[in-house]
Amino acid sequence: MLVFNADDDRIASAGKYIRIEYKGEMNKPIPTVIFYIPGSFDTTTLKFGDAFQISATEFDSLAKMIIESKLILKSKIKRSFYEFTIVKTKEKSVFNTIDKNSTQIVFDSIIGAFRNDNKKKSIKDEFDYIMKRL
Repeated sequence: MLVFNADDDRIASAGKYIRIEYKGEMNKPIPTVIFYIPGSFDTTTLKFGDAFQISATEFDSLAKMIIESKLILKSKIKRSFYEFTIVKTKEKSVFNTIDKNSTQIVFDSIIGAFRNDNKKKSIKDEFDYIMKRL
């Protein structure tokens, strides 16, 4: 488990990453997941969560999948369940899910986007851990 400050927007100027963060009611900590391109995210600032290094192609594929998902809302909603933040250099876009079921479907889509079995297993294990804590 790596640690980071999820509110540190100074990192946004560093490059490309995707932050997936729980925004629902919380009675126990829920890990945040970061997908980042090498050199674009300072993993030494992590508090509670996991960071996965991905290629530029994987980043573009994940970002496109999140942006085009019918289960994720682009606008900031009053009660978000999960927040998906896509940072591209100095541009930041925020997307939200509204419930656990839609979040699970998006998590499954993210897992399915990876071809490397070891990376896919690590990501699946992290998402499974998160879903059990919700």
